[in-house]
Amino acid sequence: MKKEGNDIIIKFYTENENDYNNSFIEDVYKKIIENRKSILKKLQLKDIRKIIINLYDDRKRFVKEIERDYRESKVPIYCRGTIQNGKIYFLLDTQIKRQTYKYEIELRKILHEYIHIIYNEYILNSKNRITWLDEGLAQNLSNEKGRFLKKKFPILDSNINEIDLNSLKHEEGTFMTQNINGYDVSYLTVKYLIDTTSHDEFNKLIRNNEKILELR
Repeated sequence: MKKEGNDIIIKFYTENENDYNNSFIEDVYKKIIENRKSILKKLQLKDIRKIIINLYDDRKRFVKEIERDYRESKVPIYCRGTIQNGKIYFLLDTQIKRQTYKYEIELRKILHEYIHIIYNEYILNSKNRITWLDEGLAQNLSNEKGRFLKKKFPILDSNINEIDLNSLKHEEGTFMTQNINGYDVSYLTVKYLIDTTSHDEFNKLIRNNEKILELR
């Protein structure tokens, strides 16, 4: 199954060509197109290349295809979405009903991966990805948190001054631990930067690796 436009290509690797899967492709396409313009404006980008989104409903195939392209690392058991070689890979939960909030979050998670590609190819100014900035941008610009924003973040009960943002790495197992939820920390940090800087200041900052790393 496939859908292609000027901005994205969506490929759904499935043996079940049914109404649900057809609708999901259409909804993913619509979600990306609806948000693309505002994301590029926020990041002061005029245009980006066409991006391929690979969807799966079978975990074995999902893992096999990622590890074929990225042999240096094994796919963590909790992983359902990632980017490799400039492509998005996403494992769809086909048990989620359409037109529900969980379904909407599923679409935002794919938008999250789309923003990762933009960060890595158009914002990052070195070979070293700044994990907290990448994850924070993806969560804020995809509005992935949604209705959960009103809930208290447990991390705020701890001494956040002791957290070294630059030490949070997926590869080193420090991003999600018993004491640290790296997604919450990243989300809150980037939200603070968005809320307390001008549009121009924010864009200059996220493109200045030395300044960003100084924030720790």
